[in-house]
Amino acid sequence: QSQVTIVVGQLDLIAHIAGGSSIRASVQNDLLLDASQSHDPDVDPPTPEGLHFSWACVVVFGGVTSPCLDVFGHSLKFNNTAQVVISAFTLPQTFDSPYWFTVTVRDGLKTQASFKMPVFLEADPIPSVSISTDMGFVQPDASVKINARDGVVLNGECSAAEGLLEWSFDPPLVGPPALI
Repeated sequence: QSQVTIVVGQLDLIAHIAGGSSIRASVQNDLLLDASQSHDPDVDPPTPEGLHFSWACVVVFGGVTSPCLDVFGHSLKFNNTAQVVISAFTLPQTFDSPYWFTVTVRDGLKTQASFKMPVFLEADPIPSVSISTDMGFVQPDASVKINARDGVVLNGECSAAEGLLEWSFDPPLVGPPALI
């Protein structure tokens, strides 16, 4: 007779703000900060994860870190939700230093996780372009891990009224992609 003890560990929470490595937007448009891809990797979808979100924003000028202030000089207030919207013309444009938005994710049982996103705001209108997929698994560095032999469906959107999406891949895809 033998005895085996198996200890199963827990994975850390994953916090993530959609948008790649930085966001460039216009003060003329609402700014959506989306942390809905944050998750507990130990909970299988679609089970509700019970995550709690908190948001913060700072800006660094001349080596001094300060809270983000709106155009009237008031500190930003955030809802504790997975997505927050900063209304158009709320924040002044950035020049040399971005706004640093941080989402912190908690579930009450595990150590919290945070993700920081630099956001650059310009005075002129900027069309937004997004690429997304519902496939794979979002990694802590915001990349998406997809199994090598799985197909991939990418979705693209452009906010410009006359925007046109043209796809290219680097490195080039091997074989013909099935675009729909």
